[in-house]
Amino acid sequence: MRRHCGTCVLEIDGLSVQFEVNQTNLTVIRELSLSIPDNTVMGLVGESGSGKSVTALSILGLLPQNGRIQSGTIAWQGTEIQAFSDAQYKKIRGCDIGLVFQNPLSSLNPVFSIQDQFVETLRLQFGHTKVQAINEAAYWLDRVGIPDANKRLRDYPHQFSLGMCQRIMIALTLAMKPKLLIADEPTASLDVTIQAQILELLQALRSELGMSVLLISHDLGVIAQQCDTVAVMYLGELVECASASALFSNPKHPYTQALLAAIPIPDPHAPKPQRLMGELPSLYNRPKGCAFHTRCPQVMPQCKAKRPVLHNSGCHGVACWLHPEEL
Repeated sequence: MRRHCGTCVLEIDGLSVQFEVNQTNLTVIRELSLSIPDNTVMGLVGESGSGKSVTALSILGLLPQNGRIQSGTIAWQGTEIQAFSDAQYKKIRGCDIGLVFQNPLSSLNPVFSIQDQFVETLRLQFGHTKVQAINEAAYWLDRVGIPDANKRLRDYPHQFSLGMCQRIMIALTLAMKPKLLIADEPTASLDVTIQAQILELLQALRSELGMSVLLISHDLGVIAQQCDTVAVMYLGELVECASASALFSNPKHPYTQALLAAIPIPDPHAPKPQRLMGELPSLYNRPKGCAFHTRCPQVMPQCKAKRPVLHNSGCHGVACWLHPEEL
C-alpha cells in the first residue's frame, strides 16, 4: 500500500527484502510501505530484529551480498532507484541522502586525520580545492560544537571522545547538504548528557537546513521528543503509522501499546512498567496471520488465520483486527 502525505522526498511501496541463510530465503522485510514528507522527522521504532536497519540499508543500496529486494519499489523524489547504476547510487549516498550510524568509529578511518577525511570527501563530491575543503571542514566542526576546530582538524579519530566522534560524523554528513538524513541509533552508545546534546544539535541543524530525517531508534522517549511522525515495525512488517502526537496519545496496535506500557515513568505513584511477554518469533518460522498474535494479550481467532493489512485512516494507519473498520 502506498501512503501519500503531500510532497514526499522518499516513498517506499510494498518493499519485501530477503536474505539467503543456509540455503533458505528468509523474508526480513514484508510488504513495507512508507512515505517521508519534505522537511519532516519520521521515527522508525521496534525491537531489535524488527527490520529497522535493514530498511535503511535497502534505501541506500547497501544490503549485504546475501540480501536482495524481492519486490516493491523505493522512489527518491519520484524516481525509482532500484535500477540506478553504482555511480548514481554513490551520488545519492554522498549528497542527497546522509547516513549516521550508531558507532562513529566504524565510519571514520583511523589512519587519516579528520582534515584528510573532510578534504577527500568534499573534493570528490563538490570539486573543492584543498583550501576550500579545509575551510568548509572547519566551519562544520565549529557548527557541531568541536572546540578549536581549525586546530583539531589535524587530529585523528582516536584523539576524540566517542561523543565528539559522533559530532564529527554529523558534521561530515551535513557538509554534503543532504535532503534526507538517515540516523540509525545515533546516540545509543552515548551517555544521557551527550545523547541530549547530540539530539538537540540534530534538531537545530535539521530546522536550519530544511532536510528530512529518518530517525531509527528503540528509545521511544527520544522518538517522542524528536519526531513529527512515527512508524512502528514488528518482525519486518509495519504495524502502525501516525503523527507522533496521535501515536503517543492514542496507540491503536497492541504492540505499540505494549511498547509504551514498558516505558518507565519517574513518578512513584505511576503504574509500574509492563514487560512485553514472550520473544520475537523466528523468521525461520514466521507466524501465520498477524505476526504479533503469539504475544498479543487481545488475540482473536482471525488473528491466527489471516494477516491484517495496514489501512490508512486519515493520518493514522494500523494493521490490527481489533480495528475491522479500517481493514
